[in-house]
This record gives sequence, C-alpha cells and structure tokens, in this order.
Amino acid sequence: KNVFDSSGETIGKGLTASFVNGTIPSTSQVGRFTVDVRLTDSKSLSTIINVAVFIKDDYTSNSSEFALRATDFDVDLKDISQLNSIELNQLIIIKSKAEGWNITTGGVISNQITVLSTNVDNTNEGIYSAILKLEDVTRTINIKVIERTLKFNKVPSNLCFLSSIISSNE
Repeated sequence: KNVFDSSGETIGKGLTASFVNGTIPSTSQVGRFTVDVRLTDSKSLSTIINVAVFIKDDYTSNSSEFALRATDFDVDLKDISQLNSIELNQLIIIKSKAEGWNITTGGVISNQITVLSTNVDNTNEGIYSAILKLEDVTRTINIKVIERTLKFNKVPSNLCFLSSIISSNE
C-alpha cells in the first residue's frame, strides 16, 4: 500500500515483486503465514518486506478479521444418545475439527468457537446441521447421525456356530 518507485511515479507503477529464496506460500495448510517479498523498482533499487498471507480452503469461512474452518462429519447414534446440549456442542466442535484464526494478528483462537445452533436429534438417525460461530463469522456444517448395528436380512435354516472377532465398528 502506498509504495512508490524511486522515480516518483504513481503508486505501484514500475515495481516488480518476487518471493525471496523461493518462499512461495504452500497451499497445503490452512492458516496465516508470512513470506518475504522483494520489491524492485525501475532503477533496480530493492527492499525486502514481510507479507502476511492467509490460506483457506472450501471448509473455511472468513470476514476481513477472522476465519473459521470446520468440516462435515458422521457420528454413531450411540456416541451422542446420552449427551446433554453442552456436551453435544463440545462434540460438534471436536468432530468438525473446528479451527479459528485472527487473520490480522495470526493468532489461533479456536477456543473461542461456539455452536450458535444445531438441530441434531440425539435419539434418531438422520442428516442434521450445526452453525458454528467465531466473532463475526459463521459456518454451517452437516452432521450425519448413523446407527451402526449388525442385522441379518435372511437367516439360513442350517446354522453352524463358530467364533468370530469383529475388530472395528466400521
């Protein structure tokens, strides 16, 4: 902002920018990062400045100051059936992998995320939603509640009983 070429030309005219030492920010991680940028004017005078960048993805909502990231998730009905609303909200924040940032300062403020509302019914399977909030940013996520049970559609008349170990709920 308000950077001038040494010749006094208009803002930004005659300047080139390049990343120092190949410090191009990676887009593989969400969050606020800083990179060094070399500004060079038309007379080859240069300076290096540190520039803050914020990387976001499809699971991130943001305002000019804050960013909130949360993902949809599945949960087993038995894992939520005994929860009260406070415990359910805590589970939503954890299972959605909610993360929050102050974009201006770079501070991680995930502990300030709250569940603004949810329509999750902890007694029935279904697809529900929750709205998470961080300062002036909200993000709606989907929550799929499933009941994992073992059911037999057809039982043969001749059964052979053997031992078997089921090693996972999935």
